[in-house]
Amino acid sequence: MKIIKIFYSVLIFSLFAACENTEEVLTPNFSVSVNQPIKVGEEVTFTIENTPDFLVFYSGEFGKEYIHRKRTNAEGTVNMSFEAAQNFQNGTSLSNPGLSVQYATNYDGSGTPEAIAAANWTDISSKFTLPTARSYDWTLSGNGDITDIAATLKPVNIAYKILSTGKTSDGNRQGEYRLYNININLSVPNLQDPLTIADMNSINWQMVNVKGTNTDVNKDQWIYWSANPSDFFRMNGTSADYINEDWLITEALNLTAISPDKPDNVKSYAENLKEYTFTYSKAGTYKATFVGNNTTIYGSQQQILELTIEVTN
Repeated sequence: MKIIKIFYSVLIFSLFAACENTEEVLTPNFSVSVNQPIKVGEEVTFTIENTPDFLVFYSGEFGKEYIHRKRTNAEGTVNMSFEAAQNFQNGTSLSNPGLSVQYATNYDGSGTPEAIAAANWTDISSKFTLPTARSYDWTLSGNGDITDIAATLKPVNIAYKILSTGKTSDGNRQGEYRLYNININLSVPNLQDPLTIADMNSINWQMVNVKGTNTDVNKDQWIYWSANPSDFFRMNGTSADYINEDWLITEALNLTAISPDKPDNVKSYAENLKEYTFTYSKAGTYKATFVGNNTTIYGSQQQILELTIEVTN
């Protein structure tokens, strides 16, 4: 009887110990090696030993850096550019300026004249080259540096405002204005090409008629005009004797917003991986990072390995 009790005691202890071992999540203990130097455009092979359950890879390129996995804003120079044209706005109907560029950080976005009047708008027209000739020829605005606006890290609404005082004598006409190829870019140090923050087609626009009405919906207010070869925004003033004020306003924009850096998935639980291949497209020094996880329903353990990668032409 005593022997049976001892047997059952040993059995229960063994089962308990086995359950404890099943629930234990082991810390990954993998290693990665790679032959250097590495050439641009050539496939490089990372040799991996004792791979964990899950493995991801940050190459160290822009947008794939482990250190920036939680970054949502980037430091750099923010530039805005567009093309503009005007015609007419002659004689006593002339307002100076007829076209201006403004921004506000406290516009409520409701699209009403009252909301526009309540916001604190700042004129930034001096940052750009605006059209002066009365023709339909496009004028390049140049790259207007609006980094100072972005520095607040507040959502910003940017607006194109038209103001015409109306004619006071026969033969005068309010202006026609056109806008095209609107772009906002962020230039980041050590990155060759700027990042697109917003462009004419990606922005949600508001067209608000503050003063002046016309039974013709194509006149005396901003509209999106379909034309060949390219569509553009158009405000077609008429021979009217009333004040015309119209706003074309962007949605609220975060001028330095970027997506957090993302890794490439290397291995899932079921795979038995020994090697991983990758190709770098530009020369430079990169901090490549492998992040391994052993994960079960009982928890997760992680290991991070960093390698300095030299890529040459």
